Formats: sequence, structure tokens, C-alpha cells
Amino acid sequence: MLGHSGATGVASDPDSPLESVGANSWATGDNPEVDSIYLRLLEDHPALEGHNYNLSANGADIDRLLGQAAALSTVDGPLPDVVLVQAIDGDMRCDGSDPTNARRFARKFEELVRTIRSGNESVAIFVVDQWGTPDAWARAVSDVEGLVLGNTGSGPCDLFDGRGRVRAAGVEGIRRISRLYYDAMSETCRRTPRCWTDRGAAGTMRVTPDLLGADHNHLSVAGHAALAETIWEALPRQLTRSP
Repeated sequence: MLGHSGATGVASDPDSPLESVGANSWATGDNPEVDSIYLRLLEDHPALEGHNYNLSANGADIDRLLGQAAALSTVDGPLPDVVLVQAIDGDMRCDGSDPTNARRFARKFEELVRTIRSGNESVAIFVVDQWGTPDAWARAVSDVEGLVLGNTGSGPCDLFDGRGRVRAAGVEGIRRISRLYYDAMSETCRRTPRCWTDRGAAGTMRVTPDLLGADHNHLSVAGHAALAETIWEALPRQLTRSP
């Protein structure tokens, strides 16, 4: 797993809201309550046991993901058969520079894919979209005063106006900007053997307060379980079925 805080399990333990809890990761965790992609694959692929590498880091952008990809070759065990990638969040700028930054992101993502496949040409790569939608998240946190205040304004990604109402312009701004990055990854995958995206499936995940972690910005255990189920359904069957 390569990615940002969406895959580290941060804030999923209400008793330790600042802690990253890898066991709760939707991708590679071993908490049965989550039933991660790793645990689901393990049922039919017992040789995977113990090879649930997760190199994700809180706050990671595409440059840090490149470092994670380079580190794959140094893992203690066999090279991975499947690499999940969760990006976008750490690269969005929301300051007018995203069209330019997204072009740089596209070049870096191509480099990322080449790095993952270096010496491991048969590896499968699966790219995950942002979970939920900005308007669904805004509704779920609409009674969390600090988050509403922190997301109030007139900028392209500000989700609330001065009266605490969800801004349609902010919702559309986040959607438009995030698509720049997701489309860049999708285009590279279209040109790359054994590279798939979730086709936006993660964005269909419902967002309710119980699925949000202690900071309301990340997922709870139940949220990681919901995302794992969503992504499992989106994975190509050639990756999930027994060989």
C-alpha cells in the first residue's frame, strides 16, 4: 500500500485520536472488524500471510509516494503481487495553481508507476479515488463547530458560508480540482498493463458521523470497513479470485 493518511488508520482509535493504527487500515489492516482488502485476499491466497506491506504516511504527497514506491524493493519478503495507491489529498492546492500542479502530478505519477514496476513487471496496480463526496462530508460534520469554521470562506474549496450553510461553489470546486488529479492517474493506468482504477467507486461510499474518526477528517473502524467493502467490489475479479 502506497498512500497518505487515508490508509494509515490515523484517528480510528477514539482513545488515541492522533495515533496511526495500521491494524485498522482498510487496505492492509488485520483487524477483523475492518475486514481489509488484505484479509479478504488472504482467504483464498494463504501465501499472502504476513506480506501486508503498508508504506503510507500521514500527509504524503506524490513526491513522498515516490519514496514509498522506491522502498518497495527493500521490503523484507517477496515483492508484492498487488499495490494499492491512494493519493490526491496531499497534492490539492485550492489556490488557483492546481491545473499547473496537476500536470506535474501526472508526470510524477507516471514515474511512480515505473518505479513500482521496476523489477516487478507482473505487479498489479490499483488506484483508489477519494472516499465519499465533499457535500456528504460537509453534512456529516455540520455540527462540529471547529471544522465548520475551518472550512468557511469564499475560496474554491471552502465548503461553508458565514451562516454555516454548505456552499455549492465549494462542493463543485473540490470535485473539479480533485478530478484533475484522478484523471491524471486514470490516463496513466489506461496506458499501463495491469493498472486499474476504482472508476470512482470510493466516491460512492456514504459518509455519516459514525464512519468518521476522532478528528472527523479520517475514517473510524466502521468507516475503514465500509471503504474496504466498497473497494473490494471495485477490484478486478482477476485479482480477487483464486488462481
